[in-house]
Amino acid sequence: MVLAIAGVVVLAAELGMSDLRQEIRYEDQQLAQRTWDAATSMIDDLEANGSLTLPDSRSFTLNGVSGTLATVDNSSSLANSIKVTSTLTTPDGRTYPEWAILCKAVPNTPFDYALFVNSAFTSNNYTFNTGASSANGDIFANGNISITGLGSAGSNVVNGSIYSSGNITTSKLTVTGTTSKNNTAITFPSVTAANYQAIASVNSSNNTLTGGTFPTVYAGNPYPVWYYSNGGVSVSGTFGGIGTVFLNGSVSISGAMAYANTSSTAVFIVNGNLTVNGGAMVGYWFVTGNTSINSGGLDITQGALVTNTISFSANTTSVMDPTVKSSVTTGNLLHLPGYTWNTNDFLAGTWSGPYTVTSQSDTGTLAITVSNSGVVTGTTHDASEGNGTVTGTLTSAGVYNATYVYSGSTWTASGTMTQSGGVLTGAITATCSSIGTYTENVSLTY
Repeated sequence: MVLAIAGVVVLAAELGMSDLRQEIRYEDQQLAQRTWDAATSMIDDLEANGSLTLPDSRSFTLNGVSGTLATVDNSSSLANSIKVTSTLTTPDGRTYPEWAILCKAVPNTPFDYALFVNSAFTSNNYTFNTGASSANGDIFANGNISITGLGSAGSNVVNGSIYSSGNITTSKLTVTGTTSKNNTAITFPSVTAANYQAIASVNSSNNTLTGGTFPTVYAGNPYPVWYYSNGGVSVSGTFGGIGTVFLNGSVSISGAMAYANTSSTAVFIVNGNLTVNGGAMVGYWFVTGNTSINSGGLDITQGALVTNTISFSANTTSVMDPTVKSSVTTGNLLHLPGYTWNTNDFLAGTWSGPYTVTSQSDTGTLAITVSNSGVVTGTTHDASEGNGTVTGTLTSAGVYNATYVYSGSTWTASGTMTQSGGVLTGAITATCSSIGTYTENVSLTY
């Protein structure tokens, strides 16, 4: 009888422990699920406000549950979607694999599209293709869209989605994503030519631009700007590096364009009309006026076209470069219209070189770092004073004010510098109350 009672007690205890384990396991599952809901909501919010750069990986711990969220673009499998995966670990060490497909928000900048038109447009009787492999071909119009191309749907494909603030009419067109009408219009940004001219490292009055290579900048610093002051510029050729060309007037594409390598990126801002006469094009194009697609057609192999109005007299192909869509920071550094950038940033980076003192036989060197907002820090070496430190400012107009501190003296330096390409020159007046005033002819290189 004693053994029987003991057996009953053990069985009851085991059943109790089993119930407890099941309760703990259930609580773990609920904790993991609630944590996963919170994690995917965070990713959804980041994507919606443009703060998510794909692919994205981030570790987190919430309520004792930890994991690493991996987020990738899922548009090739399901248009306008992202996929989030993770393995969650609960406080007692249990693991729970999770995954979710989230919708992308409708992008809210013109440069998120292979083709953006700030008005209604119609493309009839010509082939019309955007993107490739079900991605990078979204289009948006602030107005009605009508696309009725030649041939069949297989000849006319939008590899992505079509959005408009008005109605959408299509025929003989395949759309791999969604067709969404009556959306809120997206603001078409304005440009101020003087702002780009002020930050330009190249100012040109030429009427031809046949490629070129942008100079390399330090990581995190703004990319260079080339400014063309005349209208009627013809553009063609191979472009290397990363940078922006501002063309203050109408432009024509006169020949094939290409990138020098896979790391090249170019922006072309046309403050006027753009005439496309055929030939492959690269880059992000922003046109304040009308884009005319003439014989030969539009063929953007990597980039995007953002234009106020558009007229079609030939075929259209545009494959969006997703670099800017994935990174707001890159848009800022490229000085894209509608993005945030500082007009002082054209001198951001490190400049160094010699100076000579005109009033006596004295020489020296400067090595200064300029921030995006124009703050100057650095060092100097003077033949008579020795080593010193530099603090000050350098504005977009080239106005330079700084203090040089040596072991035995403090100098106040001021003047105006002029930038030409990668060279910064100027006459700087340096004053020390106990010594005097001297003029330094400065020549710094980037």
